[in-house]
Amino acid sequence: MRRSRLIFVCALLLQGFNSCGPENVMTGNDGSELRFSPVFHAGASSGGLVENMELTGVEGISELDAITGASQMAFTLGLHSEIEWKDHAVETGLDYLAFNQAVDYNLPSFATIGKRDFRFHQLRVPLSYNFRFLKDSEGFAKLTLRAGLSVGVSISKDISESGNPPAYTFTNFDYGPMLGVSFLPIQIREKYRLGISLEAYRGSRIYDDAFHKAEGMGGQSFMKFGLAIRPF
Repeated sequence: MRRSRLIFVCALLLQGFNSCGPENVMTGNDGSELRFSPVFHAGASSGGLVENMELTGVEGISELDAITGASQMAFTLGLHSEIEWKDHAVETGLDYLAFNQAVDYNLPSFATIGKRDFRFHQLRVPLSYNFRFLKDSEGFAKLTLRAGLSVGVSISKDISESGNPPAYTFTNFDYGPMLGVSFLPIQIREKYRLGISLEAYRGSRIYDDAFHKAEGMGGQSFMKFGLAIRPF
């Protein structure tokens, strides 16, 4: 089921990229132009829950107590559209991300020793204001810095455990600030711009248990990077 869902999302994003073509231009009554330029992202992501490895806000701990975490790289896809008007540019779209993470509880002072594995898949909608630099002779900005917000919803999750980890809640919805950068210096067949993209996100709490009550703990956090391609 998870594999078929991934194939469906990938096919949807790829079809959207193929159908959107090069940038579209709308001209207003005052002669100003509104441009819609598709941008396709594909790469890897790393992150997930923010583990409380410092045991912040937990009272009664000893030197024997510890929480550790580990996450694996996962695949990510995104289809965005950069909307340009005069000297301004905003970007929005749809991203797919997968997360694979383990949190180990070794807390003898609390009679809590166990492990919890998280595998969940998200669809996210980013909205950023873009700052563009290094324009070429055709007016194309090779370097773009993005700052804005991202909203995500988990479309599937698989949470398993061993031992006796604490009771928990998991929220499917999160939101928070994001920062990104894209550099597209390569021109392919006078039709596409190719380069790299990097994005970091730190958002609201999606995981809660007795040891993740402090501010920021249990929040959603990730970094994704990879290739970016844009027709023009």
